[in-house]
Amino acid sequence: MAENTQTIKSLVQAGLCCSFVSSKAIENELKLGLIKKYKVADLNLERNFYFVYSKERIFSHLEKNFIDYIASIYK
Repeated sequence: MAENTQTIKSLVQAGLCCSFVSSKAIENELKLGLIKKYKVADLNLERNFYFVYSKERIFSHLEKNFIDYIASIYK
């Protein structure tokens, strides 16, 4: 995924496109003045993230507690 983000940033810097990216992904480019960002008013983009693991995985007690904790925060 990071490779795709870098490609997008390179295309934007070259003036070939514009794109939606996270502000975290463009911190360095903004500091260097390579690109500009524009806050789109009233635009709320929602993204879903998933915790994935091997179906063969057996979690330790500590890992299970961590997963339960994270799940309780983001329900």
